[in-house]
Amino acid sequence: MRAGVTGYLEYGSAEMVARKMRTVLEAPEPRQTYLCGSDVRLAFWTRRFTPARVYERLVRRYYGL
Repeated sequence: MRAGVTGYLEYGSAEMVARKMRTVLEAPEPRQTYLCGSDVRLAFWTRRFTPARVYERLVRRYYGL
């Protein structure tokens, strides 16, 4: 499981997260959710438009569970 988590987090960079944090901190009315990175966006939208059982199966397969 550890390797899956590491692989998932490798898609982003510290600079990308810092830019997103700056956006959040400078927003006059921050939103509840900010997505940072294409992998996070994909996971977010997949979760919203995929039935729960299918999504859970995808996550289990991704992490090798």
